[in-house]
Amino acid sequence: MEVSTETNNDVLTLRLAGEATIYGASELKARLDNVFSDHRDCVSLELDLSGVTEMDSAGLQLALAAKREAVSLGKGFKVVAHGNASKALATLYNLDDYLNAAGKDNG
Repeated sequence: MEVSTETNNDVLTLRLAGEATIYGASELKARLDNVFSDHRDCVSLELDLSGVTEMDSAGLQLALAAKREAVSLGKGFKVVAHGNASKALATLYNLDDYLNAAGKDNG
């Protein structure tokens, strides 16, 4: 799993690429925790899942945890793009609105 960040004004964009599965969940969780601690000054987090090639329920839980953490810190949150894997799980678990990607899908 590749994780990259970009800051534009006060908005932090977090891009995930590769597999977001149980096999890398603990590593990804640690990286997400670091992102929050390293970017406390951002006012909003955007999650870009367009590069995620495989996602299971553990990966989905981490996306949900990122939203929960952002909201608990008083930050805005939105998924700005889905790939096929994240979109399929969001639909399967009826989380399309909760993880709304502002109308942008990739693939």
